[in-house]
Amino acid sequence: SGQEAPVLALAERLAEQGRKTRRLRVSHAFHSHLMEPMLADFAEVAGSLDYAPASIPIVSTVTGGLADKGFGTAQYWVDQVRGAVRFADAVTTLAAQGVTRFVELGPDAVLTAMAQQTLDEADTAVFAATMRNERPEAGTVVAALGQLHTAGVPVDWQAFYAETGANRVDLPTYAFQRQRYWIDADRPNIGRMAVDLPPIDEDAAAALRQRLGGLSGVARAQAALDLVQEQVAVVLGHSSQEPVDADRALSELGFDSLAAIELRKRLSAMTGLSLPSTLVFDYPTCQAIAAYLDGEIGAGGSASPVFAELDALETALENCDVMGDESGRITARLEALLRRWQDSRVMGGIAATDNDFSYASDEELFAAIDSELGVDSPTVPSSGD
Repeated sequence: SGQEAPVLALAERLAEQGRKTRRLRVSHAFHSHLMEPMLADFAEVAGSLDYAPASIPIVSTVTGGLADKGFGTAQYWVDQVRGAVRFADAVTTLAAQGVTRFVELGPDAVLTAMAQQTLDEADTAVFAATMRNERPEAGTVVAALGQLHTAGVPVDWQAFYAETGANRVDLPTYAFQRQRYWIDADRPNIGRMAVDLPPIDEDAAAALRQRLGGLSGVARAQAALDLVQEQVAVVLGHSSQEPVDADRALSELGFDSLAAIELRKRLSAMTGLSLPSTLVFDYPTCQAIAAYLDGEIGAGGSASPVFAELDALETALENCDVMGDESGRITARLEALLRRWQDSRVMGGIAATDNDFSYASDEELFAAIDSELGVDSPTVPSSGD
């Protein structure tokens, strides 16, 4: 936030590093020095209000830590409108305090996505948004409450369903574990509560990895596309069985940052692959994601130590904060490493193809990486020595 020219220049530098930015439509450059001319008037208005101590602990996005006595003062809000928003620090503090359930009350799920990205490795954390842009409000609230309920959060369902005529339905108290437990016989009151939803293939999830691994060529590519289209439809909340357009950009279908995270986690859980956090941005259509999954499954995914090392390198590059000359040096070394790798494969009697990494031994790739990065690696004898 700040003056337009330097902010746009910074956005260009970030784009050169492969980072994505988005220009916000706001009336003022909040949380920047451009707010200083109005701070005195703002402080006067804020000082005219009555404040009371918070009844529950609050984490401040001004300091990033637990709010102290200054929270209930006019000066706090002056600092808030002028200072940077330390959202990531606040979320990290919440997690450090043992918070594992995050609920966003607002017009969309922007903060939900940001919080989930901040705590991406926290598998036990649950993030729920009570409203989603361009989605039915009632259904979104119910979905959020259901998500919290299944995560162990007590929900006052009697209050929620008050005066609706809803009845309780007995369900098993144990996990289904992907087995069929549907009741074939009719029961009173069940029929009138039925809704038109796509049929469920109870065995699909359990057999998915084995089925995809046993396919090859066109069949595996089509199965991967079917999987992606199905999961995209689920994330978007579609009730129709009509498949989504495989070649249309997911952003045009209604995807936002939270939907991107949900899709990546679903596909990762169902395939067992370690998928990049930028999956939807790097592969913006169902067809592109399916092709990526097909390639990963065909190559054995990230099961090989080589691919695990490449995943770690990719994560390090995504999270590194470098600017200017240092960024250029990293790019140059990576390009040099790739050229040397390709040259070594040709000189070794193996033609360089798009699948070179799939056929490389662990020792060959580790040696190439260590050599480029200036790391001494131990000599590993070949099987013929």
